[in-house]
Amino acid sequence: MGGFKIISESAVSAGVRRIEAITGVALEHYIRDKEALLNTLSQTLKTPVSDIVAKVAHLQSLVKQQQKQIRDLRTQLASAGGNTGDSFEQVNSVHFIGKVVDMPAKDLKSLADTLKTPDTPCVVALVSVDAGKVSVVVASTSAVHNAVDLVRIAAQAVGGKGGGGRPDMAQAGGNDPSNAQQALADIKAHL
Repeated sequence: MGGFKIISESAVSAGVRRIEAITGVALEHYIRDKEALLNTLSQTLKTPVSDIVAKVAHLQSLVKQQQKQIRDLRTQLASAGGNTGDSFEQVNSVHFIGKVVDMPAKDLKSLADTLKTPDTPCVVALVSVDAGKVSVVVASTSAVHNAVDLVRIAAQAVGGKGGGGRPDMAQAGGNDPSNAQQALADIKAHL
């Protein structure tokens, strides 16, 4: 048979495995294709074949650093001054900060933490629209206003159902981005 290469392995049924392999001319083509792929990667990455793994690891590290910088810059831009006196509205006895922000949903909670004022009753409501999906995060330091109740109000406005979390931080989603501002207005009206 000569040389062979196992190219896949799978379960057929309980206790039975299937192994697929190539030999002969098919193996030669397979090896040539893999060598061509390695050479293309080497040229694209401008590094020797033996250093491709290290180069990719380095590039992944750079991408992570840049993604963190982008998240930090988006947070700074969205917070626009942080929790200073002019960044909130006084609604009854609560500081209310409501914003539609251009950032990924996964970053909303950290931004809400940045914006809330822990020593003053405060409600922060953030709405993000990404690829037609709406995400809402509500943070509350108010003993009177539960974040879960407030996020559910916002979820109804943007076509979502439910929402959940803790009394101090909750999240919901929806699929009607045209009502992002209405979600904030509904929370404000409830306050």
